[in-house]
Amino acid sequence: MTIAEVIAVREGGGANAGSSVSNSQPAQDERQVRSMSIGPKGAGSQFFCSYCKKSWDEKWQLEQHLKAPDHLAKINSDREKKWEHRDPPPGVTNGDYKICKLDLSGKCRYSGKSDEDNICDFAHGEDELKEWKERHKYRMMKMKKRKLKRIGLLYDEHRQHFYLSRPVDEERPQICPGSRLVGNSEWTTYSFEVFFTSEVLGGFHQWVVLDFGKNPALYVPLQMKIGSEDLTPRFSTPAVSFMEPWNTNNSVIVEYPERYPKDPFYLSLKEKYPPPVPCEIVLEEKHQMKPDNVKDHYHKMLYLEELACNDRLKKFSGWTKLELFDSSSDNFYYRAQCGELYAKISLTDSLLEDSEASQIVASNVRFALIKFDRASEKVYQAKILTEKDLDLRMADSLYVILGMQCVQEQKLEPNKSLNKVLVQFQLERIPFCEMHFGVDNLTEMKLIFPPPNMVPRFPGKEERREECTEMNPHQANVSKYIIGAGKSLPFVPGPTLIIGPFGTGKTQTLALTIIKLLDQSPNNKILVCTHSNSAADWLITYYLHPFLIRKKEEQSWYNRKLLRVYATIKSPDSVNKVITDNYAIFEEGVVPRTFRKPTHQDVIGCNIVIATLATSIHLVALQEGHKTVKGYFEYIIIDEAGQALETEAIIPLGLAIENTVVVLAGDHIQMRPKVYSEMARNFNFHISMLEREFHWCKRWRCQNTCFLTYNYRMVKEILDFIARYHYQSPLVAKVDHYRHHDYHPMSFLTVKGNDQLIGTSYINMAEVNAIVQEVQKLARRWPHQWKDLDIAVLTPYRLQVDQIRNKLRAVGLGKVNVESVQHVQGKQFRAVFISTVRTRNTLNKAQITAISNSGQAHNEQYYYGFLSDEGELITAFTRCQCLLYVVGDPIALCSVGDCHGTWEKYIKECQENYSLFPIGTTLQSIKQEIEAAKQQLNPFASSFQPIERRIEEPKQVQEPAKESSHILSHRRCPRFISHTTGSEDKEKTDEKNDDDFGKYLEPVDQPPAGDDSLLNQTDALPSSTDINFHMVERDGGIYLVRGNANRPNLQSARDNEVYDSDEDAEVRETNLNQDETDDWLQKTVEHPEQYKICVVRFEPTGRVYAVLADGSSTEEIVISSKRRRERALDGDKVVMHMLSETEGDYETLLKHKLMIVNLQSSMGKLNTSWKGL
Repeated sequence: MTIAEVIAVREGGGANAGSSVSNSQPAQDERQVRSMSIGPKGAGSQFFCSYCKKSWDEKWQLEQHLKAPDHLAKINSDREKKWEHRDPPPGVTNGDYKICKLDLSGKCRYSGKSDEDNICDFAHGEDELKEWKERHKYRMMKMKKRKLKRIGLLYDEHRQHFYLSRPVDEERPQICPGSRLVGNSEWTTYSFEVFFTSEVLGGFHQWVVLDFGKNPALYVPLQMKIGSEDLTPRFSTPAVSFMEPWNTNNSVIVEYPERYPKDPFYLSLKEKYPPPVPCEIVLEEKHQMKPDNVKDHYHKMLYLEELACNDRLKKFSGWTKLELFDSSSDNFYYRAQCGELYAKISLTDSLLEDSEASQIVASNVRFALIKFDRASEKVYQAKILTEKDLDLRMADSLYVILGMQCVQEQKLEPNKSLNKVLVQFQLERIPFCEMHFGVDNLTEMKLIFPPPNMVPRFPGKEERREECTEMNPHQANVSKYIIGAGKSLPFVPGPTLIIGPFGTGKTQTLALTIIKLLDQSPNNKILVCTHSNSAADWLITYYLHPFLIRKKEEQSWYNRKLLRVYATIKSPDSVNKVITDNYAIFEEGVVPRTFRKPTHQDVIGCNIVIATLATSIHLVALQEGHKTVKGYFEYIIIDEAGQALETEAIIPLGLAIENTVVVLAGDHIQMRPKVYSEMARNFNFHISMLEREFHWCKRWRCQNTCFLTYNYRMVKEILDFIARYHYQSPLVAKVDHYRHHDYHPMSFLTVKGNDQLIGTSYINMAEVNAIVQEVQKLARRWPHQWKDLDIAVLTPYRLQVDQIRNKLRAVGLGKVNVESVQHVQGKQFRAVFISTVRTRNTLNKAQITAISNSGQAHNEQYYYGFLSDEGELITAFTRCQCLLYVVGDPIALCSVGDCHGTWEKYIKECQENYSLFPIGTTLQSIKQEIEAAKQQLNPFASSFQPIERRIEEPKQVQEPAKESSHILSHRRCPRFISHTTGSEDKEKTDEKNDDDFGKYLEPVDQPPAGDDSLLNQTDALPSSTDINFHMVERDGGIYLVRGNANRPNLQSARDNEVYDSDEDAEVRETNLNQDETDDWLQKTVEHPEQYKICVVRFEPTGRVYAVLADGSSTEEIVISSKRRRERALDGDKVVMHMLSETEGDYETLLKHKLMIVNLQSSMGKLNTSWKGL
């Protein structure tokens, strides 16, 4: 496949295209200057800014000031007044501030902190909430100067079919003053209707333009399609309602034949815990988990979460295309076996790392369900390929394997396509069933609700007599209680909590305690469970295995048995050889080796069993006749308890009896469990057992918590920063690392790059290059006191990881660890670099993706990496020992997502220590840019969500009427008409997105004055249908004028596309001279393999490609993004730069400055009116 980008465009409008564009001074700026000028303010002063209280002698000085960041910031600022409380959170633009519910009960981590240290997005107290709303009201009072002047219909082409509901005294009005549409006294709500009538079949479109008296104007794109019912099958795919997933209750599912027979235990679990039915889940509004409803509560939370996951997956359900082949089209060494076939599924929605639905697909979906006949009940299960080269790498498709029965019954053949099959993703239910099973087997309720007012488990300072060189006093106290509970010390009911922030030695404390228990007596039986396999394996390889080997060498008779339990589907090749050779168990006579479940005989006689929380279910379910291992373990220790759902942590607790010593260890501030159900989150299901019991025991004085505060990992500066804003107790640095002379421990480099969506992931090449340069600098200055090179680069996006890793290898730094945060949990490095990737360019978009194909909106949250996941950000920060160096866009970091408060404090810390780069960057200037950016948002609109690409299904055609009149309610998404960005990027109109709201893109730069409005040039237009009401471009803006002016090429866009001035993320300049234009054409002669003259083609699905203009080849040249498409429209002749044979060559894209050139087809003159942002 050839990937290319447009370099020069020959507009389809011919010689007169764009001839209405003028190069005169912008009329809007002229009006602005007039309104800002109020007469001399001193000797010779003529121009005055009423916002900034400044005056100038020359008009150009005022014009320059109006574009300055400090002026734009003041327009929406309220800092001229004195306020008592914290600044409101920047992410809330509509004034809908909320009180912090956690603070009311004292559970918020920022409760009791000073305003300086409080970065909670919710108000702490009614006084603060009241002031925030007052500040919003004050800012809105300033914004009210911008009132709706009037509305009008834009296009002439279908004007006779559309008319406004007001003024009511006019016939078929085409324009209406804003004063007649006001819905409230504050001029913030306007209501109107658009009527449509037609006696002919066809498609009709119109724009409603809303003029606020200043560029930009908002617009509402409208479309109507009128057709007869018998034409529907020719133009549309039948609407499909996926109100419930296919399962054994409503369908006959032909399962994909697995390599190994299905486990009878899991089959029984799926039968015992069937899929949930929404109507059967009843929860009262004031529902709370109590000792008498624990199991019922947990079951309902699990059902809610399963329903939420299935609801997210609905967006991928629908009619789609299936391409069949017997070997992988990308890797031909993958060949289908035993009558099976490969298939490529074209998705009905995009798989992106940002969306919750895509995360569910990647983590908890193994099979797709395919129905070939809608009327049939038979559904075929297809296995999703998980090989690296065939995984979910493309946003709009994935690969599956079809079983032999499916191939035979449907008579499928390779190298053929089926254009109409129904597809659903099948949620893996086993994890839910395991947790249901764990809940039902729980018997000790004191482990869930510890008794109140218990005696202290840990002695005070005056009672610390035992000296321990391997542990600090806190660690020694908790270890002493665990070892002596029920023996030398009284047993206290309920779990023991070890709250251990990063680097405080949680794992070491547990490991040394376990070693002491093993050494104390062969009768001590211990079960250790972790959330991840890596943590369990680390405990064995770095602590327990060396201990057992050493004791065996010292005492040949020493015999302590360790058993490691793995999931049967896990590959032994992925496990440390030390473990597989000494502590794992396998199926006998099976090649290749396969892990097996433990038997009663395997467990009995073991001193210590180590498993994950999930695989501990094999121990809970272990019943051979009347034999069980419940009560066998005297100690149950759960590490990483802060990362697990409470229902996960409950599974091994089913083995506990009344006097079992239970220990929960972890850090609930770092990475937390993920819950998709909003209702379940409202009932705190996303809170781990460790965190919930920490607050419970704090409230009821259970006195069972040990908080480790001595940090053995990082330098004091970074430790103090993290502890100050995220931990309720101060942390003490116990190590003194060597300081690099050229670096402060905390640094920030501002890089305003362009984050691009490539496939399913994001990439920011500017940050890639900056990271590589900075890592090279540090490597050259690596101090010998730090010993070997020990650097990690962390970034939340897979594609960014790949690019940084490849770049570092190319410069000889392949030993640098480049990973996502999930892969470095528990690890530490001398220096950590962070690439945040995201910018406002892609985040500041209207959300168009939470609408399923059935028209239902999903309450789907979006993931912005280090901008939105506070636990993930803290985990990344805490991987470093000596140096933390962040590269990113401070505007996005300080204004978007839940982490904006942390980023603002981090940048402030860097500024105070002169480590904020480039030199001259200040937090104040960043805030000014953020304030200016707020001007671009409608303060009365809903908060924005990130944009996501989608594949549109053919729309249902409306049933015709002989004479039909339709009312189009003003509920569609307002778009904007603004200064052009150098490209006429179009975005498909999503006819289902009825609840989206528009956003202002330009600030109000002047006080109210009697200036002409955007539509004022039309005078008082009558309501006749023969009005020539045109959209023209002038001086970087788009205006409405009356007369016979030629409309620009924007009007010639396809019906299903709209103009979006904020769509293109890259700054471009297109004021080229004729010589530069000729240079591009000359390149097609000098370098014909790289530069070609082509014709652009658009498909209704949104796919864009080009073919050679001379017809020498029929190969389709893919234009893979709107950014590469530039302003080219369907049928335009363009000069194209061939980038590569694959889409993987991202660097090439950034090496060439993208120039936009309008070449007049006959006159050959250069049009320079299009100005880049």
